[in-house]
Amino acid sequence: MNQQENSGSYISSGMQWVRRHPILFNIFLIMLTACALVWIGLTCLDSWTGHGQFEVVPDVRGLQYNRASEILRSGNLVAELSDSIYDDHVAPGTVVDQMPKMNDKVKPQRTVYLTINAFSPKSVTLPDFNGISIRQAQSVLEGYGFKNVRINYVPSEYKDLVLGAKFNGINLKGGTRVPISASITLEVGEGYAAAEDSDIIDNNNLNIDDLTAPIPE
Repeated sequence: MNQQENSGSYISSGMQWVRRHPILFNIFLIMLTACALVWIGLTCLDSWTGHGQFEVVPDVRGLQYNRASEILRSGNLVAELSDSIYDDHVAPGTVVDQMPKMNDKVKPQRTVYLTINAFSPKSVTLPDFNGISIRQAQSVLEGYGFKNVRINYVPSEYKDLVLGAKFNGINLKGGTRVPISASITLEVGEGYAAAEDSDIIDNNNLNIDDLTAPIPE
């Protein structure tokens, strides 16, 4: 009986305190509710993001794209083709790079971006090389990725000036698309014409005596 009386007195005291301090009681309820909401939110967030769960990224380099996609899918990951390069020493369609790298720990269903070897060489649109220097033309071709560039010197009074470009014997014009694996031939002036012209005898300045003079022994 004494225990029931004590419990009743505690409840009565609490109710009296609430009536005397309603603002403090409301602040306490707000803080309690906020703590409960934060706890519920963190619990749901951990469940949604898979906190503490991860997958190890396998190495799929050297595999065909379809096979690499199957392996990643079986590992609870997603494959996505992000880029391609061309290397004639690698089989077309082969994965040459991946991101994230092998053995990286990632969340389930993480996208793994794959770079494959293209099935055909990349093609670029060439500018008009006529009238520019050989150094400028070589710099442009190297910037595009051309590795097979040949120089063919032709008679011209302009030394080291590009007079044209050819691919498979065909003259290239500005705007022509060419694969970067192609062999480009630059036709460059020798600069000999001016020197040859300086050796030509000006007949107008000759005297008849010069032509008939005996040859000295």
